[in-house]
Amino acid sequence: MERVRGAGTVLVVLVVLGAPPAAGEELSGVFEDMAKHECHFINGTERVRFVERLIYNRQQYMHFDSDVGVYVGDTPYGEFQARYWNRIQERLDYFRAQVDTFCRHNYKVFTPFSVERRVPPSVSILLVPSSSQPGPGRLLCSVMDFYPAPVQVRWFQDGQELPEHVVATDVVPNGDWTYQVLVMLEIPPRRGVTSPCQVEHVSLEHPLSQQWEMPQDIVCSKILVGVGGFVLGLVFLVLGLGFYLREKRLSRRRLQPLPVASGPAGIPQSIPTQSSSYSTSFQNAKNYQTDLRTKKNQGDLRVKKNQMDLKAKKDWVDLRAKKNWGDLGTKKNERDLRTRKNRVDLRTKRNQTNLRAKENRGALRAKKNGTDVRVKKKQVELKDKTKQVDMRAKRNREI
Repeated sequence: MERVRGAGTVLVVLVVLGAPPAAGEELSGVFEDMAKHECHFINGTERVRFVERLIYNRQQYMHFDSDVGVYVGDTPYGEFQARYWNRIQERLDYFRAQVDTFCRHNYKVFTPFSVERRVPPSVSILLVPSSSQPGPGRLLCSVMDFYPAPVQVRWFQDGQELPEHVVATDVVPNGDWTYQVLVMLEIPPRRGVTSPCQVEHVSLEHPLSQQWEMPQDIVCSKILVGVGGFVLGLVFLVLGLGFYLREKRLSRRRLQPLPVASGPAGIPQSIPTQSSSYSTSFQNAKNYQTDLRTKKNQGDLRVKKNQMDLKAKKDWVDLRAKKNWGDLGTKKNERDLRTRKNRVDLRTKRNQTNLRAKENRGALRAKKNGTDVRVKKKQVELKDKTKQVDMRAKRNREI
């Protein structure tokens, strides 16, 4: 079933209190009265149905269906209005004729860019960072600028479809008679595993597939991080082991007893030792240990600083992604506002055209009425002249 809708919207804002509000005051109430026109086509223009819907504050209170031919009330107030409008035969004839004058006529206009129009999609795959889940990120398949709206996007991995690990947005209109959709794969990418995104659309003769493989820079960065961590750990292990063996050797030398010898007067004398050299080496060892601790603390500070920088960069990327999503929402709202404005303009132009047509019909009726009055006047004059002629004839006969 092909369906083309022509809709016009008229917004009426009323103030409940009656007087216009002064500057700075808020409105006490806002009400919306909308008329919506629809054309339903079945098998082209073989069968056409025109529907007018009258809505007040998002509630339909009356509608006109060309298959029924009269207004039908959907609420008690709508039933009252339907009885009034059904008594105006000219209005009923006008809306019954909309099947041909509005629907079938506009079908020829809308068909080239609404029914027969085909715009193939453009497909790209992006690696989006994820702050809530570990890993390098998630794959996002972006399908842009296609028409009509129905489209099917599927993710594959090693030749198998992944229907359960996919999150997709709604098909979003761009405002220029094209659409877009985003489909994310929740499984993180792995090295050596291909993840193609396949798109099927009526404008494509064959499904369009876009593959993604992990870039070499990501693989190299992971290898470098692993090798750097291993080398750093090995250096700390060697330094710690050397420091432990040095301390153990120095402690053994300090615990050895010093030999005692007797002097010439029987006074015990100690054998000269290298205590000063030992104290100097011990102090050097302490200084070396202090330097090692200082270097280790500096290394820890650098690691913490790098971690904080990575976290800040990750937060910045998340903020930028959120901002991009917000910009997409803002653009969508602007497109919706433009579409609504265009619909209001179309409705206004149509109302102006209807007013001109009514004025022309009124002028034609006025001319017709003037002509009828002149004809009647001439008929009366002819009757009077006929009576006068008859009177004269009677007088002549009597004479």
